Amino acid sequence: MRVRFNLKWTVAVAALLFVGAFYNQSAMAQAVQAGGPITIPPLTADQIKDLTTQNEKNRQTDKLKTLRTKSGTTRVICPGTYQDVPTDTEYSSQTFYACRINRGNTTAILESEVIKYCSQTDGCIVRIGMHNWDDTGRVASRHFLFFYNPVSHTWRTEAGDVQGTNMNNTTEHVNNSWSCYFTDGKFANFVNQGDVDSDFALLSWNQYNADCFLTLIK
Repeated sequence: MRVRFNLKWTVAVAALLFVGAFYNQSAMAQAVQAGGPITIPPLTADQIKDLTTQNEKNRQTDKLKTLRTKSGTTRVICPGTYQDVPTDTEYSSQTFYACRINRGNTTAILESEVIKYCSQTDGCIVRIGMHNWDDTGRVASRHFLFFYNPVSHTWRTEAGDVQGTNMNNTTEHVNNSWSCYFTDGKFANFVNQGDVDSDFALLSWNQYNADCFLTLIK
């Protein structure tokens, strides 16, 4: 009787473990499969022909765009990007661009901008996007908290707990997301120029042939 009792319990426990494992696998599958398929409107042959013609015109005329904000400042955005409305001091964010046609050369992010968004006790959110690395227009992205002390010029980021000091003549990188670098130094033609002033910078390097976006969000 004792042997049968133990055997029954063994079978029961095994069954529970099996059901539990099946439930966990099912839950994981549901999490992966959440959401229905995404569909796009079908196009006629004439629409495809018109779009192909438009694409050819874009390739011939697409150049760097300069947007002027209401406050009079300008922002250069990359060819093929979809931002038509410039950010401004009225907004709670500011976006910077390092275009792939200028890879190896930094785009300055003025210290005054970093102070404006990132120097208070709540810091700022930094959002980095790598655009068009696969020639599809996709943006791969990362975001993290960032804090800057304008008195001591020290900074620290949530991503990897990386920290450094601005204006110390040593280039230090706040973040590396694929080929995009948020840095406190300067680069020209892929050569490090050092941390020679108070400004930060955005850099597109050689890992991918891609544009880089960086947004400071209050």
